[in-house]
Amino acid sequence: MLLYNLQMLVSALCVQMFGHRCGFLIGVHDEFLDALEIISVESSRLQNTVSPAVAKRYNLPVWSRLANANTIALEKARDLVEQELSIAQDRISTGLVESTAIVDNLIISKDLNHETIVRHIIDLLMAAADTTAHTLAWCLYLIGQHKDAQQKARKELLAATGNEVANLSASSLAAVPYIKGMLKEGIRMYPVATFILRALSQETVLGRYHTPAGTVVSLSVYSTGRDSRFFSDAENFIPERWLRHQSSAALTCPKQSTGKHHSHAFLPFGIGARSCIGRRLAETQLQVFLAQLLATCQVSTLQPTHMKMRMVSIPADPIQIAIQQYND
Repeated sequence: MLLYNLQMLVSALCVQMFGHRCGFLIGVHDEFLDALEIISVESSRLQNTVSPAVAKRYNLPVWSRLANANTIALEKARDLVEQELSIAQDRISTGLVESTAIVDNLIISKDLNHETIVRHIIDLLMAAADTTAHTLAWCLYLIGQHKDAQQKARKELLAATGNEVANLSASSLAAVPYIKGMLKEGIRMYPVATFILRALSQETVLGRYHTPAGTVVSLSVYSTGRDSRFFSDAENFIPERWLRHQSSAALTCPKQSTGKHHSHAFLPFGIGARSCIGRRLAETQLQVFLAQLLATCQVSTLQPTHMKMRMVSIPADPIQIAIQQYND
């Protein structure tokens, strides 16, 4: 499921960045996708064997596989981005600006130089797809266990779009807040990045402890997301907890799950200057995908699994779901 998710999500990312899918759905860039999957697998394996420094020093097989895959992915990503930037520059020079392509706006604004644009897009292609793919897998795993939540989402979607969900755009997502609630609840329960590391720039007091500058501090996103002090019924999937305004009785939030959440109890994308630059892009991709899927299909989770902590959170066993299209 992961490789298919990568293929689909990198394709969607390219639509937003370049205005088209760049051939990802028809196998044009399989070598890049294969390299991304190897990076994910070998990074997890390395984390549970020896330190990267030791693996690199002795050129262990796990390091060689990881380094080789990383080199291939970087080369293929740079080739793709350079090609698409060249196409975009030619398009702009003739006055045919693709307003929906992010690269066109980046080039026209002149806020970033060419190399900076290339590196930022490579970062998105290599980092965003893997994490977004795992997030989608976990969300579908949870959603497949809650048919009532699916029906609420579908009712809201069809009412907001007039049964034209295929035309749902990023700008119209505000009309379907339940989908966003489902996504945030999925990320709360199964965050891809389970912890955040920061080196303190200055000394401070954390709790009752004096902490010197330079100390590396770890925040468990998984633990805070499931802490009953911040989220009532923390072990249960309740998308309604994220709804600010409820105009429909069908979307009534259980009383035990209402109330404001601590602003720092939910930080799956980090916070501040070092927060995830692809947050809005990932959230939009996932919301649009879930909306279009749930409006036409029912999802069923076929067997339970649990989370394993690696470089990102992964399922202990392959997530198995069934997707059945509605007949109406």
